[in-house]
Amino acid sequence: METLENTYYEEIVKKAYFDCFSHEFKRKTPDQKLLNMALYLHNGGDLHYAINAYKSGRDEYILSSLMTTLFYYLNYIRTGDLESIFSLLVERYLSEYQTISLLAAELKARLNYDFESNSDHSVMKKKYKIDIGRFEVEKYVSLEGLTKKERLIAIFKGDLPDDFDLGDFDENVPD
Repeated sequence: METLENTYYEEIVKKAYFDCFSHEFKRKTPDQKLLNMALYLHNGGDLHYAINAYKSGRDEYILSSLMTTLFYYLNYIRTGDLESIFSLLVERYLSEYQTISLLAAELKARLNYDFESNSDHSVMKKKYKIDIGRFEVEKYVSLEGLTKKERLIAIFKGDLPDDFDLGDFDENVPD
């Protein structure tokens, strides 16, 4: 069980992070929310745990936007855009658990830092950031000699490390 020592936990379990249809959602930029979630993970947090805590006690109407929000985050972190074929593929083929796992892996992989100096230039401080964009789904769609499932795995995995395993999914979901 997770402890509440992670300073980002209380921040990310708010409606402003997982209800894209709420007015609170627009209070922070997607970049800031993704950075906070990445720092939560970096400090030992578990995104599945945080989202389950968010879901606890909320009604179905509010929770109906959770998956849309997760698709939005995944698409934004990968492409820098609000919507693309990538989010449609995630929505169609991946479960909630797989979607959260994919987002967590992306957040971990895209968190990095630069050093910035203060005004007297004597102390360097880490400044964390999230890399957004640069994923081109078309590169993976056009891969030759792959089965549909292998192509989908390549699309979902993208540039993530080789040891990332999304688990099984049904590539034959009906239209």
